[in-house]
Amino acid sequence: MVVTESLIRPTQSVRAAEADELRTVLGSLDDRLGRVAELIGEPGSGKTRLLADLAVEAEQRGAVVLRGRATEASSTMRCQVLIDTLGRWAAAGLDDQRLDALGALVRQLSFGPGAQTIPADVPPSRWVCHYYATLVQQLRACAVNGLVILLDDAHWLDEGTLELLDYLVQRPVAAPVVVVASYRPKQAPAQLAGLFAHGIELGTAERVELAPLDARRSAALLGMPADSPALRRLHREAGGNPLYLLALAAEAAARADSRCADDGEDEAEPADPALPVQFTARISAEFAALDEDQQQAAAAGAVLGARFDAAGVSALTGLAKGATCGLLDGLVRRDLVRAVPGTDQLAFRHPLVRRAVYAAVDSCWRIEAHRKALDFLAVRGVANTELAEHVQRSGPGDGEWDHMVLAAAAREALGSGDTRSAASLLPQALRLLTVRGRAEEAVELRALARRVGEASAGETPEAVLGCGMPLPDGQPARHSQAEASVTLLSALTEREREVADLASTGQRTRQIAAELRLSPRTVDVHLTRIYRKLNISSRAALARLVVESGRRVGDLAG
Repeated sequence: MVVTESLIRPTQSVRAAEADELRTVLGSLDDRLGRVAELIGEPGSGKTRLLADLAVEAEQRGAVVLRGRATEASSTMRCQVLIDTLGRWAAAGLDDQRLDALGALVRQLSFGPGAQTIPADVPPSRWVCHYYATLVQQLRACAVNGLVILLDDAHWLDEGTLELLDYLVQRPVAAPVVVVASYRPKQAPAQLAGLFAHGIELGTAERVELAPLDARRSAALLGMPADSPALRRLHREAGGNPLYLLALAAEAAARADSRCADDGEDEAEPADPALPVQFTARISAEFAALDEDQQQAAAAGAVLGARFDAAGVSALTGLAKGATCGLLDGLVRRDLVRAVPGTDQLAFRHPLVRRAVYAAVDSCWRIEAHRKALDFLAVRGVANTELAEHVQRSGPGDGEWDHMVLAAAAREALGSGDTRSAASLLPQALRLLTVRGRAEEAVELRALARRVGEASAGETPEAVLGCGMPLPDGQPARHSQAEASVTLLSALTEREREVADLASTGQRTRQIAAELRLSPRTVDVHLTRIYRKLNISSRAALARLVVESGRRVGDLAG
């Protein structure tokens, strides 16, 4: 499988049809007529790359190309994105006449229609008309050989720039001036969408819309056969969005590569690969732009699950439900989350976005939030398989009934035919029962493990549980916490015990790697293996288990 290097720049061939549509807009340069166009598409659909390709095309035609990007900060300052964009032109070696025209244009944009920009003999009732007519004249004077203005993230455009766009749509400039504005439709203000809709009716504006990729174009983007089952899965999960498609493909490739141990220790299991850096950087930037309360609401939604509502977010954040609804409405307007049709629930615009937001949240806060989510969802009577995830992520064993939730979830999974999930949940439930000396219930789990083994090609209960602990058929003697912890830790390999010893004392990955002469990645691989064998999820839980044992892990027999 071939995965493109960039996660935000799908190849031109994948969007060839849309690129051709944009090229037709440049045809107005030859006709020496003004033209305005909108380029709309979901986040990650390829708008920025198409603008970059259009800029190259326009420069090859001899036009001056000015690119600008609106931001949330600039949306409160009149025409700031245009002023910044046009300001870059001043250093391009213009002659005195066009430099004067450009300076006058920037000044007009800065002050807007008023006494500072309108001659004294013009009555106030005609200020606005005179102001925009003057702007158009100055644009015409500047654009001798063609001028192309490309505005990215136009959903953040300020009111002044929107008014100028509206004027250009209604009264196209008689000069080779092309303006293309790209934006996210779900975040676009009504004024922006409305002015382009009006322009399309008048025939003075163009619309280029980036629809989701079909399977054929997804295959071309990834360099995979169109009939590949892997391609069909990636295409379905990405919903045809190039950004999500590339992120999922990169993650799948990293997971496949990580199955090969890089130090020749074939017993080590790879850690789950993180999302690609470019993708998480984009989502982290969106998350960082939120205010503190919005970040808390988004974080709570990410913890709650694939779907959530205001009541759940309120339970996790402690904010009043009314205030929570207002925060969630703000997240919807930003298109970070979306309403689930037919319900009062919300979901992140894509599961990958939820994962990236979740990763950006403080880990200690997450643990506490999962415990709150567990309590909240248990009262709602959600399935144990859903509750089990919150047990796993909130420090298994901290709750009195954690073992019961995990065991019940395993039974539910087995009942639905999901033997893999059942085999994953059983060892975690067993570890909690063993540590607490609940031998009778551990025997019940053996019977359940036997059923899972029968459904998994006849594996033994011990193999299904995968915990390195044989389970007795009869009623075993109760183990103390220390004995149970020693038994669990003894199941580790010699190398794993060395890593566990150092990790339990608070040493970080690089410190452990240096002491044991391993690569940091191999240390992480061993830690993942250790966590899975012991059914824990953190170094803190590992340290607690070592303390309970009363022994150095390295002194235990394998």
